[in-house]
Amino acid sequence: MAYFTGRDVSLWITTEHPDDGIRLDGTAQTNQLITYPDADAGTNDPNAIFTGLDAAGLAAWVMPNITGIDVAIGAQDEDISFMGLRNVGKIEVKKDTSVTVTKKKDGVHFAMLFQGQTKANNSNGDGKHGGRYGLINDSGMKVSDGTTDPKSTTDDQGTAKQCFGYRVFVELKPESSAGAGDGEVLVIPNCHFMEYGHTVSNETANEETFTLTSQVKPFIYNGHKASSKYAGVAVTQTDVALL
Repeated sequence: MAYFTGRDVSLWITTEHPDDGIRLDGTAQTNQLITYPDADAGTNDPNAIFTGLDAAGLAAWVMPNITGIDVAIGAQDEDISFMGLRNVGKIEVKKDTSVTVTKKKDGVHFAMLFQGQTKANNSNGDGKHGGRYGLINDSGMKVSDGTTDPKSTTDDQGTAKQCFGYRVFVELKPESSAGAGDGEVLVIPNCHFMEYGHTVSNETANEETFTLTSQVKPFIYNGHKASSKYAGVAVTQTDVALL
C-alpha cells in the first residue's frame, strides 16, 4: 500500500474509450448522466466527469483539489494441495488493485456517478443506474448498467475494442523545481467504482472520497509531457484475453 499527498502526484481518470467521456446533463435538481464525444480534449467541460483516453496527460484535465491518494496493489491467491506434500502451494488467480482518492468536494459529479441516474436515451438498460462501470456500445456508446461481463463490454471503434470501466493515471511529480522531465506514471486500467462518501465539517473544507478497483494488472509508464499527452501502451485499450 502506498499513500501520496495531493502535492506529490498528478491524477487523471478517463474512460476506456479513445475519445468518448461521461458528463452531467441538466440542472442541479435534474442532473442525469450522459455520454458525450470529446471532440476537443484540450478544453475542460465544467459538467464533464471523465473524458476519453485522448485527454490522459493533458494539463486541462488533471483532477483538481486532490487531498490524498491511497494505492493498494495486491493479488487474490488460491491454495493448492499436492499429493505427497505437506506444504500448501499458492497460485495467483487475479490481480486486485484499488485506488482511493480524497479531494475537496466541488460539485455533485462523483455522487451522481456513483448513485445517480442515467438519461434514458444514453442508458444501456432502464436508465435507473449510475455510471460505476463506464461505457458500452449498445447501438451507440451508452452508460453501462454493469449487466454485461467485462469481456463483452466493447466500443464502437469497428474492431470491437474492450472498454469496460475507467483508467487511472497516477503520475509522480518530477523532483526538479522547474518541472522538467517526466514523472513515472502508475497506470491502472479497467477500474470500476466501488465506494463513495463525503464528509461535512464546519471547520474545514468538505471532502469526498471514492474508491476504484481493478482486477487487471497495472503497469508503470513514463509520461511524455512534451507532447502534452501519454502515448503507446498507456492509452492502448486492454486485450479481451486479459479480462
